[in-house]
Amino acid sequence: MQKAAIHSHLATAETQQSLRAALQDRRLSHLKVGEYGGGIAAAVDQYAEAETPALLIVEAPKSLSVEGLLAHLGQLANRCSPQTAVLVIGWLNDVGLYRTLIDMGVADYFVQPTPPEALIPILHRLTAGDTNQPKGKVTVFLGAVGGAGVSTLAFEHAQALGQRAPDGVWLLDLDLAHGTQDLLADRPGREAVRTSIQSPQRLDAGSLARLAESSGPVRLLSAGGTLASSDLDPAMVQTLVGQLAQTAENLVIDLPHLWLPWTQAVLKQADRVVLVTRPTLAGFRNARNLIAALAGLRPFDPHPLLILNQIAPRQAAQPFMKDLIKGLAPLTPALIADCAPALEKAQAAGKPLVVAAPSASISKAAQALCGAGATKATSKPGLLAGLLRRLPGRAG
Repeated sequence: MQKAAIHSHLATAETQQSLRAALQDRRLSHLKVGEYGGGIAAAVDQYAEAETPALLIVEAPKSLSVEGLLAHLGQLANRCSPQTAVLVIGWLNDVGLYRTLIDMGVADYFVQPTPPEALIPILHRLTAGDTNQPKGKVTVFLGAVGGAGVSTLAFEHAQALGQRAPDGVWLLDLDLAHGTQDLLADRPGREAVRTSIQSPQRLDAGSLARLAESSGPVRLLSAGGTLASSDLDPAMVQTLVGQLAQTAENLVIDLPHLWLPWTQAVLKQADRVVLVTRPTLAGFRNARNLIAALAGLRPFDPHPLLILNQIAPRQAAQPFMKDLIKGLAPLTPALIADCAPALEKAQAAGKPLVVAAPSASISKAAQALCGAGATKATSKPGLLAGLLRRLPGRAG
């Protein structure tokens, strides 16, 4: 489906506002809708002469009878291209009417009211053939404080994914000033990210492959850690992430500990966000602030998966620490013990921790994330927390 290939003929301002809100979702934000108004009757008149789009959204006013709706749709069917999908929004909740409309060739029938969160999956499904949509799953790792182990977790998760899907995993280090993914992969010195961001429109699968380094089963675009400026153009970064999401089955992004327009743009593109913090007062405060900020930035997406890293079992069992952890509600964090000795041995051996020490808590967390979907968080332990419950250092 091409951009601007959607027309809407809606009858009420409320439905129009809901559609506009739905189009802010990261999966639909690249689409442009031509708004014409007037409801289904106006659509019948317009397409007597004009060419129909790839997707046509029409609303039947509440005053329109079933007979009137079917008559309008009959006229519209004679004027629509065979390639046009029609989404009808109406007021009558009737199974018989729904079956009749589907038999007539309507792509879907949606009953009022139309909250954005209900429209989003329908629109996503009906535009699934859009060549501009990313194909891969994007996971962004973000730290609430410095030194939380974000880069290590991102690297180990990418390696764990690579064991399951060889040649389908890319790791993007966006910490241009202090990025360490090249060191973790033992591929130091290359500034592939800055080169890519300078002209992302020219990138294709071949040029990306030439810029990338191999780290076992993972393709790495490293930052180089050259103290370069981290003030990037949001549009250019979005283009780079979009290109990689078209190329990779799984894209893992190591995002710096910054809250800037370009980092927010990357977070909007993520299928899921993994928020990592440490058991310090600053770590808990910043995590709470980021949870709230992400809810505002990604209103129709799940909460982030939350990891509390470098916490000892005795520390997690202390009443004071338990109260701080409860303060992170509605999220329940997965707790990971400090793995410094195991990490040092793995790095000395030149191997990822998931290979050198698969039983280490970070290794198990990285593997657990491979199967943890982006689900709505509740006050109960989430999927990731459940998968990690038996890790060393897990409280409770």
